[in-house]
Amino acid sequence: RSAQSLHSDASKQKPQMTHHESVRAKKLAEMEMRAVENRIKYFKREEEKIWKDLEDVRRQAKKIEEGRGRASERRFADQWLNESKRRTAEE
Repeated sequence: RSAQSLHSDASKQKPQMTHHESVRAKKLAEMEMRAVENRIKYFKREEEKIWKDLEDVRRQAKKIEEGRGRASERRFADQWLNESKRRTAEE
């Protein structure tokens, strides 16, 4: 082989890590993995809070709509009663 081909083969090889570097890289990867897991847990907790708040809003909206329905029924009943009283008074 020529010196040039040996040089090009050597440049294609990945540099070898020392034992110390590989241990540090492994620890760093584990720390990053834990950080990602913690972020996922955090976002899941936040999502649960949002769903809970949304359910609370839905419950409140339902109460308001029910209240409006009852008020409308009362107005209708009052109008009907007043109309009945007026008709009775006219007779």
